[in-house]
Amino acid sequence: MSALLSTLYRVSAFGFFLFVIHSFHHFAFGHGDYSVVNFGHLSIYLTFVVLVIQSVYFLLATPVQLMKQHTLHSSLFCGTFTASLFVCLTFWVIFLYDDKLLLNNSDLRKFPLWFSHASHSVGVCTSVLDGYLSRPSSLSFVYTALLVFTLAGGYTI
Repeated sequence: MSALLSTLYRVSAFGFFLFVIHSFHHFAFGHGDYSVVNFGHLSIYLTFVVLVIQSVYFLLATPVQLMKQHTLHSSLFCGTFTASLFVCLTFWVIFLYDDKLLLNNSDLRKFPLWFSHASHSVGVCTSVLDGYLSRPSSLSFVYTALLVFTLAGGYTI
């Protein structure tokens, strides 16, 4: 029963993140022409990259867990949760420190405020709930640090 609930939850979360990615594209460009070039332009936003990572996680988590690849599932969860927590904390620290930094930025003004809150905050909530439902196993500190530094280095490059 918990596997069914977890699967239904992940399908719902995957659908939500696809909607958010679609909305991100729509608010950024104002049209529905999808291309690799357009998505490449959106990759300058760490939020967009994290939304894609979360979508991939929710797409792969159930098959990986059903194949009993617990280390791989835990690694995926660790990377997704860490990235979404970083984006959420960064957004809220900036927003609470001085919301004008976000609201007056010409590049970010095209995104509505509700969308900014949803795209930055919901990822952590979905990851926490998924962690509660799936109970990922703990990883070693060295492996976790390597995973996090790889994600950060990949985005920086």
